[in-house]
Amino acid sequence: MTPLVLVAEPDPSHRRILEDAFKSAGHRVVSVDSGQAVLDRVAREKPDLILMARDLPFGDGIEVLRLLRADAHYADVGILIATDRDDLDGAAPAIAAGADDCVTRPYRVVEVQQRVRNALRLRAAENAIAYAMSDAERTDLASGLGTRAHLDICLDYEIARAQRNGCALSCVVVRVVNYKQCLRDFETEDAHTLISELALGLSHSLRQVDQIFRHADDEFVLVLPETDETAVRIVIERMRESVHGEAFWKDAPPMLPRIAIGASTLPALATALNRDLVAEAVMQVEHDPILRDG
Repeated sequence: MTPLVLVAEPDPSHRRILEDAFKSAGHRVVSVDSGQAVLDRVAREKPDLILMARDLPFGDGIEVLRLLRADAHYADVGILIATDRDDLDGAAPAIAAGADDCVTRPYRVVEVQQRVRNALRLRAAENAIAYAMSDAERTDLASGLGTRAHLDICLDYEIARAQRNGCALSCVVVRVVNYKQCLRDFETEDAHTLISELALGLSHSLRQVDQIFRHADDEFVLVLPETDETAVRIVIERMRESVHGEAFWKDAPPMLPRIAIGASTLPALATALNRDLVAEAVMQVEHDPILRDG
């Protein structure tokens, strides 16, 4: 079916430019002029992609973006935010809130068409792979997190977005150093409960846009968009402190998991392949004093 694009733009002339651009590209188009109108429209018919101005009346674009990203029903909808060319800080909060990309006004038709085409292609590829996987492939039963297969999809998407927007992307690997000992010293069910609590606690250290996956029996991988080397060091220290705090565990067992942590960051890392991003973070785990001293 022809993709449906929802244009949310308060300026009538800009709205007409976008309508003509998307129709000429072969898309179906509907347009609205306010944030509330976006929510009303998507409730009637879910679009494939939304191009939404940041300065919408009655619910600005970032606010509406957060509301849509908080609803799982709209997780597969591509969303682009439009900012004025002189708004130098406009893109960062949009990407952090979950936008697939940003465009600038005054609109350049060819650029807008290309960015929409890229966003639709990325979303379609991600959704096709996700739907093809079974629930067991998408979710690790012990931790309730995404699996290694789901991680690959996420990283492909986030790396492409980071390169497109020229922003940082960090990958953190958390390894349970004494995992085998936990399995030996606890009943299997208790060991799985311990891992689930660790996964839940790590998740609470993250922002809404971050994601966490079970990479191996003894490893978690965290994907942190818009996070540079300085910021990821702060995240790591926060994790270390929280894991060793009493509030982290509901019923602390006699022996807690000991964790080693490594991280890698784009664009600091020269390559842009997801396996290399994870491999670099795994390599950093090997240099963690907790692992070396263990």
